[in-house]
Amino acid sequence: MKRVCAFFGHRDLCCDISEQLESAIHTAISECGISSFWCGNYGAFDLAAAHAVRRIKHHYPHIELLWVRAYMPAVHESVNTLYDGSVYPDNLETVPKCFAIAKRNEWIIANCDMIIAYVNSRYGGAYTACHHYMRTRKSIINLGSLDDI
Repeated sequence: MKRVCAFFGHRDLCCDISEQLESAIHTAISECGISSFWCGNYGAFDLAAAHAVRRIKHHYPHIELLWVRAYMPAVHESVNTLYDGSVYPDNLETVPKCFAIAKRNEWIIANCDMIIAYVNSRYGGAYTACHHYMRTRKSIINLGSLDDI
């Protein structure tokens, strides 16, 4: 059975966190048995996380990096070559577009085993997702400055 780690973080990054991301990803794989990483593909943290997984993949060829889409892909739309594939959550097509990212995040929370986050403030989608996730008492690594999500 695949174990999944999702990334949640603010759209903007204040600094280069590549080393911290790679360390957290190594920990997720070696200590938590993670084999699948999920990204949202909507901001600087998502992009940094995807690149970090891609760099580490040569050490762990069995891992996969998936883009979890918030919107139904167009017929002609292909997956960014940074990712191994994409996932579109069931029933998301019935959700109004203004709620699609929040509903996608809820689906991710319900279906992942751990989170690597970059959260510095108590507002926004990244904070909300991580705060709800903490109620499940699953594993979370926050690379941001907020200690108590």
